[in-house]
Amino acid sequence: MTTDGRSTRRKRSMAKIMAAARARILFGDFRPNVTDVAKDAKVSIRTIFEIYRDHDGLLKAALDDALTYDRLLCVLFQTEIPPWTIGTETASRIVGAVVFGRIIEGEQNAS
Repeated sequence: MTTDGRSTRRKRSMAKIMAAARARILFGDFRPNVTDVAKDAKVSIRTIFEIYRDHDGLLKAALDDALTYDRLLCVLFQTEIPPWTIGTETASRIVGAVVFGRIIEGEQNAS
């Protein structure tokens, strides 16, 4: 099976976008704007919106990675180990409040 160039470029762009968004989140920019992510990833803003549709879609994709999610909890609680004593539902609510500016009911992270 051969892969065309567009598919390869899309996958490469997605990886660069996710790396840029996750880095910004983990360094304290909990709701990075699309312009900054595009600049860091060296892609166009249009590319981000073609892949993720909207800003929340980008942020949800960035937090879908369990390691990023756990590391964000460590940053928020200033600990070396994710504070799982608070429970996963509470953790999801805290992350949602910090990153999305609101509590996201009924959504749980895969971690």
